[in-house]
Amino acid sequence: MAKRKGTANEQAWRRIPPDIWQARHKLVAMGVSTLNRKSQQWQQSLGTADRDEASLRKAGLEAEWRREEQLWRGLLRDGPASLSEMEALELARLGAARRWEQHKSSPLDAPFKSQAFPRPPFTPSEAAQSALRAMSLEDREAAKREGIANLKRLMDASPLERMHLLREVRDARGYPWCFPEFRQIGLTMAEERRGEATSADLEAAGIRAADEWSRLLVNLEGIGAEEQLRESLGRRALGDLSVPQWVTDAERIETQRKALTGAGGGAVLTFDGIIDEEERLARLRLEGHDKALSTLRKYRTVCKQFATWRASGNATTTTLAEAERWRDALVGMADKEEISRKDARIKAGIPRAVIGWAIAHNREARARDTCVGIIFPDGNPLVAMALPRVEQGDPSERTYPKHMARRLLEAARLEERPEFRWLPWLLVYTGMRHNEAAGLEKADIREYEGCWFCVVRWKMGATLEEDRVQKGKRTRRIPLHDALIAEGFVEWVKARPDGRLFTRKHGDQRLREWVHSVFPKGLGKVDPVHGLRHLFEALIMDWDSERSQDYVTGRSIKGSAKGYGQSDAIIPALGKLVNSIPPLLPLPTKSAN
Repeated sequence: MAKRKGTANEQAWRRIPPDIWQARHKLVAMGVSTLNRKSQQWQQSLGTADRDEASLRKAGLEAEWRREEQLWRGLLRDGPASLSEMEALELARLGAARRWEQHKSSPLDAPFKSQAFPRPPFTPSEAAQSALRAMSLEDREAAKREGIANLKRLMDASPLERMHLLREVRDARGYPWCFPEFRQIGLTMAEERRGEATSADLEAAGIRAADEWSRLLVNLEGIGAEEQLRESLGRRALGDLSVPQWVTDAERIETQRKALTGAGGGAVLTFDGIIDEEERLARLRLEGHDKALSTLRKYRTVCKQFATWRASGNATTTTLAEAERWRDALVGMADKEEISRKDARIKAGIPRAVIGWAIAHNREARARDTCVGIIFPDGNPLVAMALPRVEQGDPSERTYPKHMARRLLEAARLEERPEFRWLPWLLVYTGMRHNEAAGLEKADIREYEGCWFCVVRWKMGATLEEDRVQKGKRTRRIPLHDALIAEGFVEWVKARPDGRLFTRKHGDQRLREWVHSVFPKGLGKVDPVHGLRHLFEALIMDWDSERSQDYVTGRSIKGSAKGYGQSDAIIPALGKLVNSIPPLLPLPTKSAN
């Protein structure tokens, strides 16, 4: 905050974050005109010379700037909004209702544009001309008649019929829509006729950018809503002071939207919006909101697929019947072996979980008096949905046979890349999950009374991105097998710089690809990575202590026992158990590099 040049007033400034600034041209192309600027710095007068008042205004202004930045990051991540026909209809009617409130006191002064559509210049493309020339005279005449008829049907149709006909335009079905330039000229005419008002309607709903199809829908529905507004204002000018029914309906829609998004909100409560809020709470490290970013990304991807499938991102209109149809479609894909049945179960359940988050967010907002209504007052409608049952296969089919494990370890000896050289050995002799082994740091490899061990820990980093997440979030210590030490792993670790031992990005997928290269004829049903953990669990089946088995593999330990016996003092005894596993390969005479 500083004095504005040439005035006593204070001014606020904030630097636009580098990630947004570098992508500003993409955002400008999506309609964010605010970023069509040369300076990377926001500057705005606070309108007062009083520093205390200026500080209050600055806080509000910075909050608004942060909201803008969040919206822009959402645009860069998800692209322009995609609206269904019903969402476009709602936005157009809400826009007309706002204009009714603005002009009802002086209806004769309401500005209306000409109802005529502008006619931009049009030249058929060479491809269209070639296609028409290739047709017989009779077919060309038939196509012309069909095109004229389709245009007339679109203009004369009822709102519901127009929604169906517009899908033909979108999907380029029939004449003239099969020629891209005819579709484009329709988009251009609609934008020139009502584009400015559509931008205002979208902005009022909190939508900063929408795709071409969504804008066309709002444009066309807005033209119909404008005609309704014109007629209602005309009747009011003649003395009819009643509130039109369509205005009452729009007010009810607006009330419902505020109930969903908070008193100051206006945007539809989308699955993306719910996940954004859950991510915000996760970043605050609040109890009950400890989702990993990878989990939130997976949920976001599946919800985007669900929204596309149902042609609406509005989470509050989700019904049990609709979710069951989604589940059935996923089961159908599993039956065709396009996805696994386990994936079908996960994808079917994710929308239910996200709606549960929304209900919790809404309950918290009402407790803070920042929300004026209840969403899903009868509870989560998807709770009643039965999820696909996953048949448990024979675990032995997913487990590496010893001869395959030996071949993999021998192949690893020939590798120089750390992930391929050491992760297979770690997984075989420690039973760690891939993400646990891949997340090890140099400081996690330690020695106690002559016994080397690794610390598999859950660490809450400075940011959510830095969290090292494992199931159960419980630190454990796993002794290193003598075969792993003889192989040279400890010496390799000592020579490494501080920090991570392995590259994290796409690590699991790269390891899987490498394993498949070792077994070009295929692995059968053996899991390329997790099958090594299965093998370790098979090798420790003869341990007398079930608790030791659960501890080393990171399984849940019930009762008060889970909090005891987890210091370095357990290493010598646990090391004897680990080294009771016979080496899969003869120990080398000297350490490998």
